[in-house]
Amino acid sequence: MGIRKLKTRKGFTLIEVTLFLALTVALFFPLIVGTSTNISRQRYQDAVNDVYSYLQNAYSEVENIVNANTGGDRTTCTIASDIAAAESRSRLASSNPQDLSFARSKCAIYGKIFFFLPMQDSTYGTSGTTTHSIVSYDVLGDILNYDNHDGTYKTVKKANRSGASFEQNEDIFEGITDIASALRAVHADYLTCENGQIVPAGATTYHTFEWGSSLETVSPDHVPFQGALLIVRSPLSGAINSLFINTDGVGNSNNIVSVMGSIYGGGSYGCNTGSGSVANRASLYDYLTSNSDPKFKTDEEKAINLCVASPDMFAYGGGSSSRRNIQVNTAVPASSRDVKLLNQDDGENQCQ
Repeated sequence: MGIRKLKTRKGFTLIEVTLFLALTVALFFPLIVGTSTNISRQRYQDAVNDVYSYLQNAYSEVENIVNANTGGDRTTCTIASDIAAAESRSRLASSNPQDLSFARSKCAIYGKIFFFLPMQDSTYGTSGTTTHSIVSYDVLGDILNYDNHDGTYKTVKKANRSGASFEQNEDIFEGITDIASALRAVHADYLTCENGQIVPAGATTYHTFEWGSSLETVSPDHVPFQGALLIVRSPLSGAINSLFINTDGVGNSNNIVSVMGSIYGGGSYGCNTGSGSVANRASLYDYLTSNSDPKFKTDEEKAINLCVASPDMFAYGGGSSSRRNIQVNTAVPASSRDVKLLNQDDGENQCQ
């Protein structure tokens, strides 16, 4: 019986395999992390550009307004007109405003209002809120009757509390020089009463920011940005104006953004215009007066700072934690040039 030779098997020991894997991971880990960071940063830049472009386009939408109204059973153009009548204030009477179809409307579209709407979000905790969307509405108001000779606002139909109309030959803008008071005079608003319910006076659009991004204040504590931006044509001159109302820290009872959010969320509310009613608190009417607090105003000395935030920890890149800063200047006249995007390392960046 011959002697059998044992065959030797060639291979790697466990230690060698472990070392190989460790070295492979060590070599490729920076590449993997770098790729992930680059993707996160690119997504963040896309989100920033999305917000920036949206705000710039907002001015173009007002410059090139489109009547998308389909009409309905209305007796006045806006709820602001109803509130003025309920308060025994004389008001412009739009004759037969029910027909709101294109080219036959008895109501004028003066511009748009943009709501920065904070909503519940789990990004920064189960009870946290973030502003990750903007809701916009058309702003309508009464059409004025011009005197054919000198261009002044004369022979204007008005109505008393009982609704009876009468002629009054006077300039309804006498003594009015600011845009907010002019809008109030024509009862500019984004809501109206139709079939006994509060509804948008014109078209409504909704925009959600890309890649889970959101808008915050300059505070580093992830405070959601909230407020509303009015971009409208002046009833006096036709020039585009922008006004802002800051509702940060304002209670729900006197917070137009909060009340609008309830209506936008599908709530059904009647057209009661009494003090403290939903219609009264949501309407633009009382936020356009000098006595209102808060109020819509133009502050050319102070820019509105919006900080674009991301839930992705790699979005800002490297060791930098600064968010991109979009500045919006309220102005008279206003244009898309009033929206400015700052770099992260810009000395004017308020979102460091």
